[in-house]
Amino acid sequence: MLAQPPPDDLIAQIRQRPEVYVGTRGSEGLHELIYEALVYSLKEALVKRCTRLDITLNYDYQIIVSDNSSGIDTRLIAALGISFLELKLTRRSTDRHQGMEAHPLYGLGLPVINALSQVFTAEVRRDGFLWRQEYCYGEKQTPVMRVRSLLPNESTGLTLRFKPDFEIFEQHELDYAALALRLRMIAFLVPDLEVTLKDERIGLRDHFHYLNGLRELTRFLNRGQVLLHDPIYGIEEIETLMIDSWSYTVRVEIAFQYILSGAGTQRIFVNTLRATANPEAQRGLRAGLLWVLNRYARKQGLLREADAELNVNEISVGLTAVISIYHLYTSTGNQKLARMLQQNTWDAALRATINAVTLLERQRPQELRRIVEHVLQRRRDH
Repeated sequence: MLAQPPPDDLIAQIRQRPEVYVGTRGSEGLHELIYEALVYSLKEALVKRCTRLDITLNYDYQIIVSDNSSGIDTRLIAALGISFLELKLTRRSTDRHQGMEAHPLYGLGLPVINALSQVFTAEVRRDGFLWRQEYCYGEKQTPVMRVRSLLPNESTGLTLRFKPDFEIFEQHELDYAALALRLRMIAFLVPDLEVTLKDERIGLRDHFHYLNGLRELTRFLNRGQVLLHDPIYGIEEIETLMIDSWSYTVRVEIAFQYILSGAGTQRIFVNTLRATANPEAQRGLRAGLLWVLNRYARKQGLLREADAELNVNEISVGLTAVISIYHLYTSTGNQKLARMLQQNTWDAALRATINAVTLLERQRPQELRRIVEHVLQRRRDH
């Protein structure tokens, strides 16, 4: 039986039980390791401090992830005797408030890459200099070193270079198509972010940048279908102020489009990660659609006084919808805060939907009428 690592030695914990952090030791776990390398860049992009993300797969299985974020602080934390950079690379987030902790985009991020890599180098461009720290099998090899001054046109940012530990991972091969699909989705969900994937092993390169974000993702999901109207988009943020003046924000973006025939589809993402379901967001979207479509149908005389209201099943047929939820914190045993987060997600989805369709009624009323007439025609046909 393996000895248990000390509770404060996160690197040892990850190396002893990698499946807990990346799922498997096979190819899926290897891909998950790359997704962990995106966590910091995505957090920066979601708060609009990063606009470029480059991923390169080298011949020797080295992976390079580089961005133009603000970079991680390299200054020393006197109380701990280590730099902010080393803290990020080796320990859990200490960003906790009132029973809430930082919500993971995928998992723990940087410590996972560090622990599960044969060699790992973090380079930070910040405060006018290039800084570097090197690790081997999760063990620190160098302190944070100031390498050189930044060039005049060189941006701030973070570059991670790592080679997975193939004594842990049983598969060596990376699936370019799977990586490209995931990165394409990220580019849809974070429209300010340009994402480039390059595989030097096979000479492939893809560039993803979708300025219209969820609208373009909706069109992508509906490719090959007969479309009833242009995608409808809405966004809503709800900030909750806690007792100690600390606050957290839930942001919900929605985009939807009806197709002429077929069932449609719904995709939900939380902090860019695909979610199997989010009942609060789905109920908010449907409640908003029900309210505004019924109100419009009554006002325009498309529903007579004796007619029953449109129901959830009727408005859901042929509906393709994407819901993207972003929130920084998740509950850690505090049920009151968990319920508050759920309520805010429902409320934000409801408001985003109502506001989007109300705007559609003012700007493109013929499209809203087409939607309602289409739903009513399906009712008559069935």
